[in-house]
Order: sequence, then C-alpha cells, then structure tokens
Amino acid sequence: MKNYYLVTLCLWVFIVLCNHNKCFGCLEKEKIALLELKNELLKLENSARKSNQDYYDNLSIWGDENGNDCCAWERVQCNNTTRQVVQLSIDNVFLDDFFEEDRCLNASLFLPFEELQHLDLSYNSFTELKGLDSLSKLEKLHFLDLSWNNFNSSIIPSLSALASLKTLNLSYNRICDGSLTQGFNGSLKLQKLEVLDLSYNNCNNGILPFLNAPESLKMLDLSGNFMDGSLSEFSQDWKNMSKLEVLYLGYNNFSRGIPQSILALNSLQGLSLPQSNLNGPIPSGLCELKNLKDLDLSENKFDGILPPCFKNLTSLTGVDLSYNRLYGNIPSLFSKMKSLEFLSLGGNRFNGGLDITSPLLSNQLKFLDLSNCNLNISIINVFKFLHNQYDLRFVDLSHNNLHGSFPNWLIENNKRLEFLVLKNNSLTGSIQLHVNVSLLSKFDVSKNHIEGKLQTDIGVVLSKLRHLNLSKNNIEGTLPTSLGNIKNLNDLDLSRNSLEGNIPRWFGFLRNLRAVLLKGNHLRGSIPHQMCQLTKISILDLSHNTLSGSIPPCFSNITFGKNGSVDHAFDIEEYEGFGSSNLEYIDVISIWNFDLDSNMYSIYSEQEEVEFMTKSRSGSYKGDILKFMAGMDLSYNYFTGNIPSELGMLTTIRALNLSYNRLTGSIPNTLSNLNQLESMDLSYNSLTGEIPSELSDIYTLSVFSVAYNNLTGRIPDMKAQFNTFDERSYEVIYASNDPARRLSLWNDLVDVSGGVTYPWCVLGDFNNILAASEKVGGDFVHPNQIQPFIDCVQQAGLTDLNYSGFQYTWANNFVGPGRIMTKIDRCLIDSAWLFSHPTSSAEFLPHGVSYHSPILVSWHDHHSKARPFRFTNHWIQHKDFKSVVDSMWDEVIYADPMNALSLKLKKLKERLRIWAKSNGTFLQKRVLEAKSELFILQDQIQSQPYDATLAAQERLAMKKYGTLARAELDDLQKKSDCMWLKFGDRCTSYYHNVIKERRNMSWIWSITTTEGNKLSQQKEVCAEFVKNYKGLMGTSATTNIPDNFYEQLDINGVISDSFATELEAEVTEEEIKCALFSMGDYKAPGPDGYRASFFKQCWNIVG
Repeated sequence: MKNYYLVTLCLWVFIVLCNHNKCFGCLEKEKIALLELKNELLKLENSARKSNQDYYDNLSIWGDENGNDCCAWERVQCNNTTRQVVQLSIDNVFLDDFFEEDRCLNASLFLPFEELQHLDLSYNSFTELKGLDSLSKLEKLHFLDLSWNNFNSSIIPSLSALASLKTLNLSYNRICDGSLTQGFNGSLKLQKLEVLDLSYNNCNNGILPFLNAPESLKMLDLSGNFMDGSLSEFSQDWKNMSKLEVLYLGYNNFSRGIPQSILALNSLQGLSLPQSNLNGPIPSGLCELKNLKDLDLSENKFDGILPPCFKNLTSLTGVDLSYNRLYGNIPSLFSKMKSLEFLSLGGNRFNGGLDITSPLLSNQLKFLDLSNCNLNISIINVFKFLHNQYDLRFVDLSHNNLHGSFPNWLIENNKRLEFLVLKNNSLTGSIQLHVNVSLLSKFDVSKNHIEGKLQTDIGVVLSKLRHLNLSKNNIEGTLPTSLGNIKNLNDLDLSRNSLEGNIPRWFGFLRNLRAVLLKGNHLRGSIPHQMCQLTKISILDLSHNTLSGSIPPCFSNITFGKNGSVDHAFDIEEYEGFGSSNLEYIDVISIWNFDLDSNMYSIYSEQEEVEFMTKSRSGSYKGDILKFMAGMDLSYNYFTGNIPSELGMLTTIRALNLSYNRLTGSIPNTLSNLNQLESMDLSYNSLTGEIPSELSDIYTLSVFSVAYNNLTGRIPDMKAQFNTFDERSYEVIYASNDPARRLSLWNDLVDVSGGVTYPWCVLGDFNNILAASEKVGGDFVHPNQIQPFIDCVQQAGLTDLNYSGFQYTWANNFVGPGRIMTKIDRCLIDSAWLFSHPTSSAEFLPHGVSYHSPILVSWHDHHSKARPFRFTNHWIQHKDFKSVVDSMWDEVIYADPMNALSLKLKKLKERLRIWAKSNGTFLQKRVLEAKSELFILQDQIQSQPYDATLAAQERLAMKKYGTLARAELDDLQKKSDCMWLKFGDRCTSYYHNVIKERRNMSWIWSITTTEGNKLSQQKEVCAEFVKNYKGLMGTSATTNIPDNFYEQLDINGVISDSFATELEAEVTEEEIKCALFSMGDYKAPGPDGYRASFFKQCWNIVG
C-alpha cells in the first residue's frame, strides 16, 4: 500500500514538474497550422516585394529544428495544462509600414486553434479577412484586435457573427470612409461586447445609432472621427449604455457642452473629451459621477470657474483641464481629492494665483502641469502649495512670472522627479542641489534671472539628464568638468549667459549630443578637436563669443543629419500618464487607474525647442520640424584662416553661417556639394577670389550673402536660385515677434523707400497682418496692433503683388480648436516694380513640414490689349467738350432710334479718345504739368522773394494745381471705390499704385483645372474657360407643362385695374429723364463706359 501511495506521489510530482517545464509540447495539428499560417504570410510578403527575399525574422523560429515545441515560439501562448494555443499575436509582421494595394488573409487558417481566446492582427494593412464569420466556431475567442489595417464597412456583417467577442479593436481603419453608415449591412450585433474601439475611422454622427450598443458595453472609443454638432442629439443612444465605464470622444468637432445624457452615466470611471470644441462652463453635473476616476477635458473652450462641487469627486486619480478658458484662482478643492495623482491645468487664465489656505493634497501627486496659467506669484507661495509633495515625477510651472529664489527644495524633496520645466519666469539666485536626482531627464530653467556659477558637481547630481536648458540667464564662470559625466545628454543649451573660459575638451565624451547651443557667452580660445567626436550633432551654435583660431577641418566627421541621424534626434518625449493601450475587457475597471510605473499609459509632455539663426533670422524650432533641421553657426567670433574644404562633406546641412569673422582665402568649390543648403552667410570676412560658379547648382539655396569681403571676378550665372539674388530687386524681411523691434523695422522701410530708384519688392515674414480678417483662431486682434504696419505700407508706397495659393501663410499646426492661421508672409511691391514687371505674380505654396508657406514669384506671358473706354467727369468742364458731342449727333444714321443711339455712342468713344489726347485733357498728365509749373515758380521765388509778379503767378498756379489735384482725387476715389483714401495725402503714389494693382489683379494669369493641371498660357486659359462654361450650359431639353398646371397654382390676389393700366402705359421722355437725373454723377446706366454725368450735361443734345 505504501508503494502505491509512493508511486502516486511520484507520478503527481512528475506531472507537476513536467507541466511547469512544458515538456509535453504543443499539439501536432496546431503546430502544422502555425507553419501553414507562416507560409501564407510569407507569400503575402513576397508578392508585395516581387522578390524571393527571406521573410521577416520575427517568425523565423517557427519550424526551427530547435523549436519543436510551438508553445515556445514567439507570438504564441498556450494553456499550461492542455498545451493548446490560446493567444496569437500576429501584429506588425510585414516589413512595410503602409501597404497601398489589397492584402487579403484567409481567416479559416485560425480554425485549428479550437481554444483560441486572443487574436491580434493589427498593423498589417489587411484589406480583407476571407471567411471571417467562420471564426464563430471558436467559441472562446473573446479578444480581436484589427486596428491599423485597411478594412472598410464590408467587414461588419462577418464581425457580427463572432458572438463570443468581448473586446473588439477596429481603430485606424476605414470603417466609415467619411460617410455616416453608407455600405453598412445592418448594425453591429455583439451582445457580449464590453470593449469597442472605433477611433480614427472617418465616422460621423451616424455611427452612434449604427452601434446598437449592447447593455454589456463598458468601454467605447470614438475619438478622432468627424463627429460634429451637439452631443445631446444622441441622448437615447447614451441612455442605452448604462453600464459604460470608459468613454473616449476626443478629437472630434462637437459644439456646446457635455449633455445631461452623458452625465447620467453613473457607472463612468473615465471620460475623455480633449480637443472637441466644447464650450461654456464646466457642468456641475460632472459632480454626480461619483465613480469617476479620470477626466480629460483639455484643449476645449470651457470658461468660468471650476464648480465648487468638484471637491466631491474624491475618487479622481487624473484630471486634465489644460488649455481652456478657465479663470479665477486655482482652488483648494483639489486638496479634497485624496486619490489624485495627475493634475494638468496649464494654458488657462488663472490670474488669481493659488488658493494656498491649505496644502495641495494630503496624498502624493505624480504629475503637475500649471504652465501658462498667469500665476504671477512668489515662489514662497508655491512652496506652501507643494511643500508636502515628495513623489512628483513631472512638474511644469513655466510661463507664470514666478518670482523669488530658485526652488532647490522642489528637486531635493522629490528624488524621483523626471521632468522639471520652469522656463520663462523671474526666478533668481543660484542652482545648488545637495542630493543626487538620478532620474531627472529634462531640466529647463531658461529665460529666468539665475545667477552665479554652476555647481561643480552638477554632472554628478544630475547624471541622467537628456535635456538641459539654462539659456537666457546670468550664469557666469567656466563650464564644470562634471558636465562631461552626463553621458546620455541629447541637447545642451547654455546660450545667452556670461560663461567664460575655453570650450572644454571633455565635450568629446558627450557622444549622444544632438544640439549644442553656446551662443552669446564670453567663451574664448580655439575649438578643441574633441568636438569633432560629437558625430551625432545636428545643430551647433557657437556664435557671438570671442572664439579664435581656425575652423577644424574634422568638423566633416559630424553628420549634421546625414544617414538619417536627425530623424530620431528630437523625437517627441513621452511621459507616462493616463490613457489606454491594447486593453482587454477584464481591464476595463482599472484601465484609467493612474500608474506611472506601467508602460500602458503615455501622454505627450513637451516638445523640445531649439532657438537657432537661419535665413538671416532667429527662430525657434520644435516638434517634428527639428527632425529636419541641421545647421552650424560660428558667426560673430574671431576665427581666422581658410574655410576648410572639408565642410563640403556636410551634404545634409541646411544652414551655414560663418559671417563676421576674420576668414581669408577663397570660397571652396566643395561647398557646392551642400545640395540641401537653404541658407549660406559668409559676409563680413576677408575672403578673396571669385564666387565659385558651382554654387549656382545648389537649387535649395534661398539666402546667400558674401557681402563685405574682398571678392573679385564675375558673379556666377544667374540660373536656378541664383537668378533670384539681385540686390537691386528685393529685400527679404523677417520682422521680430517684439512689437517695439517691429516698429523700428517699419520706420527703416519707410526711410529706405524714399531713396529707392529701381523696381522694389519686399517679401518675407512680417509677423503682422494688415486686417483682422487675415487671422483665424487665437486672441482677438486689436486695431492698435496692426495700425503701425498699415501706416508703413502706405507711407512706403507699397502694395501686395497679385497673388494666388494659400490665403493663410502661417499655421501653428495644432489639431482642433487651438489651431491658428494668419497671413504674416507677404510680397509687397512699389509702383516701379508694377510698371517694370506688370505680369509678375506671387503664389503661396503649401507649407509642408514648415510653419510658413514658401513664396514663389513668377512672370507670365502677357499680350496687351486696348483698355475699355471710360468716361472721365472732368472732360465736361472743357470748353470744347460739347462741340465734340454735338458734331457726332449732327451726323445722320439710318436706323431705328435705339440702334441709332447705340451707334452714335460707340462712334463718339473714339472721337473723345482722340480729342482728349490731342487737347491734353488726360487728368493725370495735366496734374503733373500743373505741379511742375508750380514747383518752377516756387524755385524762382527762392531767389526773388519780393517779386510781386512771381507771387501772383504762384497764386494762380497753386489754384490751378489744387483744382486739378482735387479733380484727380475725386476721380481716383470713384475709380477704386475704396474707403481707405481717407488715409494720407491726396494723390500720393500709394493711390496710383493701388489703381495699378487693381487693374493687374483683374487679369487672370493662371487657373487650375478640375483635373489639377495648372494653365498659365493665355490661350490655354481662355480655352479652359470656354470648355468649362460649355459644360455648365448643358444640352437643350423640352419641358412638358401639365394641362392643369395653371389651375393648380395658388394665386391669392391680383393687381387693381388702375395699376395694370399704369404698367401697360408707354414710358414717357419725362420719366426717363427723371430716372437718369436721380442717379449719381459717377454711376453708369450701362456697360458702355459712359457715366450718368455725360447724359446729364449733354441731355439737350442726346436726349
């Protein structure tokens, strides 16, 4: 008996150990099915690549000799007891990111896996799953992820057959393709469904009724679609989701506020509505959601103060109300939220500061964003607000005008701090940390008043930094040696301080640096060759120092974006916050629980920003644009020697500035290899020789300056971009963001305009607009903000060149209601340009990855034609005018009275033209002659001030000039029909420019056809117009009117007999005269060019 128990015990131990070590292996039929699945995927991959290339390595272990147990294969998970496959992760298995053609997989390949519960097919660009409905046989399949594919609405009926599904992810597909429910064959019928993700599918409001949401639904994601209007329209649909716990509706275009039907969902634990164009006060109804754990209403238009009842939401763990229009002070009600870990209130209008009657929280925050809140308080108050916080990971208090000493305590109290952003405040004192902050990755205290020296061990206490920005402070002394210990440092910005000494050699240890900005300090000496070891750098700015020596030829070792190194140099930092990713139905209850130690949650923290001079202007580059920026600025130093020819190896650099140095020798021909260069400034050196003709092959070059050197020889052939570099033709403008500095530029432009004797074109970024209508989004534009620019344009005699393309030339590229677009880029010209280049025009192109639209100036073929006749009112004042009309009317024309009148008026046009030209009655010419006559007399009076005869002649000349000038002004007002003539002096060049501009704008230089082809030849343009209108005219057709049509008309009344008699009576001559004489002199009764004044003055002749 003992042996029996012993054998049984050993058998159970063997089974347990064998099970633990998976010695049974997987089922043979499932192993064969996996290999068949692999072969099908391999066929799809090879057919896409049209080659016999080996399949992607992540499935190479499937079928390997050493991998007989398929349960041990990657992407496969088996039940530990039955050894049957329960989970397959076939996501992202193809080499291509986006596949444009059809990619179809047979879903029956998964039928052998009878115990399959979890299937992930995301990120594969599948367009069809044949036989998907057959998976209904897999009764345990509860999780299906089909996100990031190309499925459309045709997949819905098959999905409805999978009755066991509890989690379905269809995000980032084409389920709706911009329509409501077009193509859907019935509603989605999954009665056990608990998690449904339909985000980013181009769906609009019609998707809600289609869902026919089951009562079991706990999480719904419809974010990133085209839903608009009021959410209250679907009150009944929300009521059907009574068990809903998490609702994502962000990144849509709703209006009004949050409807009561959503606020009545008492089970809600997570509500996300960011960037949804919601407005009004935050509803107090939110306070009734007692189970709410996470709330995201960021980037909307909510205004007012927070409801006091918010303090009742004690279960909240995450709150994001950033970038709304909330005001008042930041209330202490958050202190009641004992579970709160994430708080983001940045970008509001809390001008009341902080309510510091009590500490912020009794528990520990992990994320705090109060940036751009206009707090304007002392750092002491911040201490009272945060002194009990010891577990902060992310803190952003930037742009708040905080004043007082730098809060060293904030870092020392929170040893797990990872992000600290305090830029653009008024903090003083020095940075002195006494504890190691080993996790701090981003440290930005730029634009403050920090002073003193950097502590010697800063590289030890902040050893894990990736981003260090202390620019625009008053830091002095030398760079501490310990900075060389921060091995993972990506960008270092110490610009605009008072640092001194040499650039240390230990820079060579910082091999991960992407951006080094030391501009505007007092650094001296030569550049150490160790800097050449920083091969990953994309932006290097050492300008405005006192560096000397030669430029190291080994700079050619630096990639400046070569081999794609820039692509990941400034990737957007992610900070773990609240959100969801790849969630199963069992996670619904906890998906919004804020867990910073989990990789499930991520939100955008803050884009890295680098200020760098390029194209003769300083600008801030941040976000995606940094991935494309590469430049080197060594200007305003004392570098000597030749420009190294090796710099020609920096083939991906976009900006090179060596100006204001003491460089000698010739410009290397190798610089022509910089085929992506957009800006090259070699001015203010002592360079000699010729400008290499090869430079004209750099087609991307938009700014090129070699001024103030000792160059000789001819200028390179004016081809490609060099054809635009004509110093006498244009000025490139960049107006500062500072209104005071812009005003200085406006004054300079007016001064320059007085001495310009050639055609003048001023184009670029003016950082201002000419009318409030030239801005969409953002704050209201006050007239005082734009009036100086308007005055500058008028006084300089400038006007917009005829343009086409984008109306708004700058955009901040935000998504949703935070987007701002303005027309701050212009192409302005003077009258000489308009006269010399009448066929020129500007086109504002799409801005691509930039924030600004490029300006393309073009010249068109133009064949002049005779101007249409236009009667000028001052002609009637001439003594011979009526005799010309009378002579025409004396001629006998044999025709009926109406045709005779028409023919006489037509013939009279030519006679009046000849008469006006021969008698000098062209008004503008007469004004100029009178003005010249007056100026000659006034010049003579300067030498003969007491000559009575000259004085009398001057008085007559002034009267004559004044009369003609008033007549010209009156004529111009009527020609242009514009209210703006009240500005400035009468008859200045500005008015004539506008008249010319309007004539120029009336000419159609180019059009784009419905097929997208651009036509600029006049014959092509005319032919396209004829073709278009022929198509609009259509074909003739007959209309059959029913016999009883008039009987069916509902006519409520008829006119009286006397009124009918008046309508039928002939029009009398007196009525015609009365109607004509009631018109203004400058009005035209018809399109023949004659004004009413002509007929009034000549009524006794033509009437």
